[in-house]
Amino acid sequence: MGGLTQEREQVLTRRLDQMRAMDEWHLFQNFTLGLLTNDGYTDVRLSNVRKDFGRDAVALTPDGRKCFVAVSFDCSLSKIRKDANRWTEDPNREDAVVLLFITNDKPTNTRVSQWVAEVNRDYNLDLRLFNRETILSTATRESVWRETCARLAIPGYRQGYVKVAPYDTEVARRALRARPPEWLRQRVPLEQWKLLTDTVQSRLIFGKPGAGKTTTIFEQLERARPSAILVVESDLSEASQIEALLDQAAGGAVIVYDDLHENHKMFVQLCQALLARIRDPEPRIARQYENVALLAATRSQEWQDIHKEIPLTILQDLGLLGEAEWTLSDLDLENCRRLIEICRDEWNLTIEERLLSQAAEAAAQRDATPLFVISMLAAARGRDDRTLRDQHLAGLPANVRDLWERYWHDLDADSQAVLRLVRLFRAAKTPPQPQLLNEAAKYFDVSRAAITNRLDRLERSLWLTRTAGVPACLDVQLESINLDDACYDLWDKFVFDPATGDETRLQLHNGTGVFYARYVAPRTSVLAAYKRRREAQARHFDAVADLARKRDDTTLAAMARTNLSNSYEELATLETTHDDRRAWLDKAVAAGEGSLAIYRELGVRGDLARSLNNLSVRYSNLAGLETTREGRRAWLDKAVAAVKESLDICRELGLRGDLASSLNNLSNRYGDLASLETPRKGRRA
Repeated sequence: MGGLTQEREQVLTRRLDQMRAMDEWHLFQNFTLGLLTNDGYTDVRLSNVRKDFGRDAVALTPDGRKCFVAVSFDCSLSKIRKDANRWTEDPNREDAVVLLFITNDKPTNTRVSQWVAEVNRDYNLDLRLFNRETILSTATRESVWRETCARLAIPGYRQGYVKVAPYDTEVARRALRARPPEWLRQRVPLEQWKLLTDTVQSRLIFGKPGAGKTTTIFEQLERARPSAILVVESDLSEASQIEALLDQAAGGAVIVYDDLHENHKMFVQLCQALLARIRDPEPRIARQYENVALLAATRSQEWQDIHKEIPLTILQDLGLLGEAEWTLSDLDLENCRRLIEICRDEWNLTIEERLLSQAAEAAAQRDATPLFVISMLAAARGRDDRTLRDQHLAGLPANVRDLWERYWHDLDADSQAVLRLVRLFRAAKTPPQPQLLNEAAKYFDVSRAAITNRLDRLERSLWLTRTAGVPACLDVQLESINLDDACYDLWDKFVFDPATGDETRLQLHNGTGVFYARYVAPRTSVLAAYKRRREAQARHFDAVADLARKRDDTTLAAMARTNLSNSYEELATLETTHDDRRAWLDKAVAAGEGSLAIYRELGVRGDLARSLNNLSVRYSNLAGLETTREGRRAWLDKAVAAVKESLDICRELGLRGDLASSLNNLSNRYGDLASLETPRKGRRA
């Protein structure tokens, strides 16, 4: 692990230097405060804002002493004294006997000993330092590294969720991918916001694209400012990830599951696992989850397609039915006009009165969502004279998605290439930091100068926003960015480039494989292109498995083999000959049995049950290729044994959704066995 730790320290050092250069102090503070909980500190939280006295944090040290926490990129005695003065002069300060100074620097031991003596003499406080050396050693631990990647947008294996603790507005906004403040500082209050309280209650929020679902969640969090929130990411895919998330939720965190329509099956699994903990027979465990709140949101139209697959009993038991169900309503004409006026004033737009009225009426008659109103004015914002003209309102489409598709077709080739890269990086769950974006752009024949120019233009016209130089689009905009098979081929060449570091390549391979599996291939209608993407998907997961093996990361290796097994199974269905199907299925079984062995060793029983169930299907498919009754029976017996073991685990863990799937699978296997029997009595049994 020594080489891996050294590689992580190098990656983190570069990110810390970048944060310092960009003066991302709030991000540095939030990140380091989160590290304290992994170093034995408890009750870590931001202190109350004290007018001119700044915003420090407080905590209990590992030996149980009260401390206040000051955070700085720099470290000097004068800076420490300044923070100590601010604290001791605050008449409303909380009690503390220790000054914990977190710094990006590493002073010498001789200087520290002198500083400790002076701070104790002048302020009656014990000085402790949490410096860069401590930051690196704590943040790169195996148990902490994934959280580090999530907090700092470092390319690396993701854990399926982002934790924000203590609560911080900008960190929460980034985790939610809520509308950036650079667009608009003000918001038009939605009707449902009147019902928001200072405590978070579980809710299920519906709305059209751009209706304000994510903003409503953000508004609720801003009012309540919970001590910890856990934002589910789209790469949540394993039972072990869910268990880790729920471990973090113990004690009353808020779990946010936005856009659940994108992965509603994992939403069901998360809900089932949460209910299992709420109902745990051990009262101590059950009490830890009594106050866990779940904020979920989904698009109304997609909900019509998926709600039948989500048991009502689960929603009812988690308090997500009845008054907890909110459907965000359209803006009325008055609020459409008010939002246009806010945009005009904040963006310094020139809008004639007649066009203002015309724009308000056009929005009210169409989508009538906050995002539609804002997007309708994007073209004017991107102009040098910032003037709204008649042509901007001519032939407006019916909804915000179609509006951004129209804008897409008006872009030049370089702008489209840059946006394609932004979308591909987002799909691969890897933030397109400037150097990485420049490297990928070479494969798309876009120069560094063109990237800089186009990013500025695209930002002015609201196509994207940048935080620390990293560009990002809203989901509706991403959906309007056209990708084709040629784009994917260029992207694959970039991802497989060995010049990219292992941590980055790992994330790119895994994210791209998942993107191809869940999104690209299912939407590809041409058979040849479909097969190319499935083959590329398998190559990416194979690369993940290889990197995981080199890193001795057993959990990641198991996930990669599971994904690889699924990929081979899908490729087998495309073959037309017996031998070709058999070759792919043999590889699918080998990969599946590899993940099974790891889950057994790790004792991750939920993932073990799902692997057994999946492997049972592979065995059954191999049985279908056998030409003798004895050959078919041998594979079917293995299939039945695997699914029976899965059933036992599902019953024990209370995984009712997986239990139903396994029972259905077992029924099919019994049917297959019946077809092998010749006496009627044998078939009946």
